[in-house]
Amino acid sequence: PDVVFVLGGATGARQTKLFMVDVTKHDASRFTVVHDFTAELGDNDVWQLGKSEDDNVFTFHSRDAAGNHLKVAAYLRATNAVVIFPDSTFVFDESQVDKTGKNIIVTGDGAITDEIKIWDPATNTIVTTLEHTATDKTGGHYDLGGTYMINSDGWDTGVNVRRWDDVHAPANAIEY
Repeated sequence: PDVVFVLGGATGARQTKLFMVDVTKHDASRFTVVHDFTAELGDNDVWQLGKSEDDNVFTFHSRDAAGNHLKVAAYLRATNAVVIFPDSTFVFDESQVDKTGKNIIVTGDGAITDEIKIWDPATNTIVTTLEHTATDKTGGHYDLGGTYMINSDGWDTGVNVRRWDDVHAPANAIEY
């Protein structure tokens, strides 16, 4: 409870680093660089951090100086490995990791695609794709647990509960 993780960089510099911050300290020693992603992602900013419950799997994406989304990445802290999402043609919005670190969802940007790719960063494979259909009901807002994924929106899908072991069979908890 005394440690948080943040993405950032030096004042005025590109945000290329993952920091661990010990909030009990009140000087510069509270900041520890966990990893600098410049070698893997160039001099591009890293955005929208998500992490697993055990603080081992992190996900985020990079953007260039103009704000264009470039790559989705996962950082596996135990092995100090950076894994790049394998579908370089997918136009994405963001990524989120479940509590266990096993599944990362990469959501489409909405303007081009409403698909969701479910990615296993340990094997660097796309496990499956959820499509914006009457059966998959991708929706637009998510919370990812260890066993369940919940997604919803206020105009199309309602609130859906789906198990990670059967993501294509959502159960409507609430329909709009």
